Amino acid sequence: MSYITSWMRHGHAVRGRGKVATKASERVAVTQKELLDLDVGQARRVALQLEGKEGTAVREAAVGFDIQYAREPGDPRELCEIPEVRMWYLRLDGEFPWLPVALDWKQGELARYAAMCVPNQVSREEGIVYNPEALELWITQKIFLIWPWLVERGFEKPEQVLKDMAKMFGYDIHEEFFKTTRRSFNHK
Repeated sequence: MSYITSWMRHGHAVRGRGKVATKASERVAVTQKELLDLDVGQARRVALQLEGKEGTAVREAAVGFDIQYAREPGDPRELCEIPEVRMWYLRLDGEFPWLPVALDWKQGELARYAAMCVPNQVSREEGIVYNPEALELWITQKIFLIWPWLVERGFEKPEQVLKDMAKMFGYDIHEEFFKTTRRSFNHK
């Protein structure tokens, strides 16, 4: 039984390309050297500050990343097409799998973060086109990883946060999924 359904067409693009967060309350500058060294120190500082917060304060942080990666003139690649940039995001996601909750979703940071972690293609006309099976697996894994973290921090409606996150990518999470998962986590 599939608990996650897509109301996207197969291979549908999710917009997020080219957006720049302008009002995030926490911007993290990431230099090319930090990218190449897989140094997530600046992001770690922000994440550790957020780990100590409760409930909606994490969601309201609206974290964004200013990636500084020099490209050759005429290099048409988007950041999510550059292996060194993707590797840095994967390193960050491995250490702080709950971080998508704290990103500035309204300014495209969640879409960009996912583009770094999920196989995709960039269409000049449509933006980021995620591999639908990989995106579904990523969302499912994020739910398993993030839900207990949200509950521990006193989020009033952790399921709604996760539903909203999935909806950003065109997915609907069925209530039965949460019931089954809640039993497996022994959450009441």
